Amino acid sequence: MRKTLLILISVMACLTMSAQPKKSPRELFKAQAGYIARELALDQEVTAKFTDAFVKCQTEIMSMRPPKAQKADSLTDEAIDRNMRARFDRSRKIVDIREKYYNEYRQFLTPRQIKRVYQLEKESMKHFKDCKDGKKLKDRKKTHKNKDRKNPARRPR
Repeated sequence: MRKTLLILISVMACLTMSAQPKKSPRELFKAQAGYIARELALDQEVTAKFTDAFVKCQTEIMSMRPPKAQKADSLTDEAIDRNMRARFDRSRKIVDIREKYYNEYRQFLTPRQIKRVYQLEKESMKHFKDCKDGKKLKDRKKTHKNKDRKNPARRPR
């Protein structure tokens, strides 16, 4: 059921992305937080706290995105080295941001709920990326069917 819902949301997002003007990252983060809050069945008070923290966290992480990279072929060894060190630095900062917000989430969510938040975030980002990359729904359905075939516990009953 959840897979179907997630696939449906992804398809709707793909269709609406082309039909609507681009939304700001903040609006997308709010929508993602709303989806996660519904999946966790959070009450209104906790949903408001979670949405605020989630949007701040995602905004901070997004601010760490690197500038557009040049092709490695056109860079000197020193420039490549500098880029790699900057990448390590960004990775450390992202881990610090995630830990900061983990501690904030702990004030109103259980560790199990936080783990689920990260799982749902990863799933929705993967589907969003697939949609952005132009993968077709048919391709995603095949992937899910193959997974179900390999794991009998995942088959619908």
